[in-house]
Amino acid sequence: MFKFIAILLIFTSSTIIGFYQSGQLTRRRKLLVEYRDLLQRLEAEMGYFKEPLPMILKKLQTGSNEPADLLLRQCLLQMETTKEPMDDIWKHAVKSAYENEPVKPSDLDVFMKCGAFIGQSDYQRQKGHFELLRKDLSDRIEDAAAVCSIKGPLYSKAGISVGAVLAIALL
Repeated sequence: MFKFIAILLIFTSSTIIGFYQSGQLTRRRKLLVEYRDLLQRLEAEMGYFKEPLPMILKKLQTGSNEPADLLLRQCLLQMETTKEPMDDIWKHAVKSAYENEPVKPSDLDVFMKCGAFIGQSDYQRQKGHFELLRKDLSDRIEDAAAVCSIKGPLYSKAGISVGAVLAIALL
């Protein structure tokens, strides 16, 4: 009986690990899409309403606990409490919001680029920066989708296979 429970636990845990790894790939793609959407909304708000940046950040918040919303809240809070430059505020907020998320370090570098130009010049100059960031993010999203379609099923099946091999070895 003990051996059967041990085999079942090993198989189950191995399978869960495989599906978890597959889910992390999907989560990365989702985070990239959410950040790109955030940039599009930010650009639209800046272009159409021409309100001060704190008002725009407050307006874009959705109240969720997703990293993009946490990023906005962190920026707004730091803008209200400190006199740091926007670049430093944005970088700190990106690090804080995405620290436990399955994004690559190069993704974080792209996320941090926005702080270097947001609120620093007129809208027309910022528009070019937004376009470049969106292009870079779109390329990353395509890459993440390709990785998901290839490695996602691989990780899932590998988890099941490893669990089955270990279970057979214990029999």
